[in-house]
Amino acid sequence: MQNSTNTAKHTLGNKHKTPIILAQGFGAPYIFLPTLSPNSEQNVWISYHAIDYFETHGLGSIVHLENNQSFKLNIASTTLYRQYSFAGFLEKNFLKRQKQLMNPTQMIYQVAERPNPTNQ
Repeated sequence: MQNSTNTAKHTLGNKHKTPIILAQGFGAPYIFLPTLSPNSEQNVWISYHAIDYFETHGLGSIVHLENNQSFKLNIASTTLYRQYSFAGFLEKNFLKRQKQLMNPTQMIYQVAERPNPTNQ
């Protein structure tokens, strides 16, 4: 998990509570957003792609998932918007890097110089 956190911080900068990519499948990243500090026992990790929408509820928020479940969280909706935006940047960066790996014309290969057998 530390490697995922370091990768996210490299992409997003040294932000607090950065979303992370835990894995990838079929070229799509599995991104999770922490609701609190990852070290907190009350932290909840939410899948970026599972979020349908969220709304303000009192001092916290209600997160609605695509599977029609919803959860009340003790986190401001502005913080959720921030986390969601960071997850979008993380996904965009991941997909850009995947595209670069799949397009070999963008890579530069340096061929080592071979000795010429006629000069020996």
